[in-house]
Amino acid sequence: MTPPIVVRSEAAQACIDRFSGKAMAWGKVDCAKIAAHNLRHLGIATSLMKGAVYSSEMGAAKELRARGFNGLGDAMDAIDRVFRIPPAMATTGDVIGLACEGSLWDMALVVSVGNGRVLGIKDGLCAVMQPDLNYAVAAWRCNPCRR
Repeated sequence: MTPPIVVRSEAAQACIDRFSGKAMAWGKVDCAKIAAHNLRHLGIATSLMKGAVYSSEMGAAKELRARGFNGLGDAMDAIDRVFRIPPAMATTGDVIGLACEGSLWDMALVVSVGNGRVLGIKDGLCAVMQPDLNYAVAAWRCNPCRR
């Protein structure tokens, strides 16, 4: 059996390989897609925006509401085998919710890639960055469920 930290690292690296350097595009490269990709690589089934077709911020919000969620935090809480933890406890492969500007979203999801760095979207581009984690409003432990 592969050690969990190896599986977590592989999942985070798969997200970096898939999304890093790509321009933000609603429905293709956005925070929900990045988080869902990470969860799939950890072996966690998720319906977070699965099959959703949207190409704008308003379309994404509409799809989220149509699935019965008030925000991204509610959607993450609904996923089996994923549970909230204090943001300071997040480790490689966990999902963190950062406070975001504007009133449409409750948070922006990022994937922890280790050493205080995350993969997320900033200034319209997906990249590994080191945000001020004082702005973390939530985090979810994503324990690997494969191998």
